[in-house]
Amino acid sequence: MNKGKAMAEAFIKKYSFYEPNLSRIKDIIESQGYTIIEFNAIDNEEDVERILESLKLTPYIAKTRAFTFVNEDYRLVFVNEDLSVDETFQVLLHEEGHIFCEHFSQLNVIGNDVTHEQEANEFAHYCVNPSLKSRFYKKRKNVAAAAVATAVLSGGVAGGNYAIKEMSYYGEYYVTETGYKYHTEDCGYVKSKTNVRRLTDEDFESGKYSPCKKCIDE
Repeated sequence: MNKGKAMAEAFIKKYSFYEPNLSRIKDIIESQGYTIIEFNAIDNEEDVERILESLKLTPYIAKTRAFTFVNEDYRLVFVNEDLSVDETFQVLLHEEGHIFCEHFSQLNVIGNDVTHEQEANEFAHYCVNPSLKSRFYKKRKNVAAAAVATAVLSGGVAGGNYAIKEMSYYGEYYVTETGYKYHTEDCGYVKSKTNVRRLTDEDFESGKYSPCKKCIDE
């Protein structure tokens, strides 16, 4: 089991996080001793600007939607005030991934380590889809078994290559190049669009994508 998924399961159990929503994740973050501060990428209130300048965090607000700062005196989670409710929930859950996985042990500002980002993405993904991966793996296993059978019956190298190709395929789901949800082929969000492609193993494992609530019943 990867660390992101393991930590998500521990988090869900510890905080009874069975109905994920913005209010709940805010309460949890604040209960951990963090203050959530909303910022604007262009113009901020005087007190927010003062905090950003004193902690030398101004460069971060132009290039990120949210980030976490930790030192001996402060525990702060900054989030862009222009985000939608759903976007705010997603980025705060990602920041909670950093917090719960204790990524702040060596860095004041969380978000500069690629491995940490991957774990936080996985954490956020499995917090809202705790059983999704096991179901996908079951489907992939069946596809792989069918591919291996084909390879055995064909009795050649080409059949073996076909099996490897099929084992890397993750299912009949689709994403757009600019979106962060995956959909069934006939979903209105992707149907008839030209920038659509299949969801891959790498896409799913990245934690970047979550299921469309309209077309996928979880």
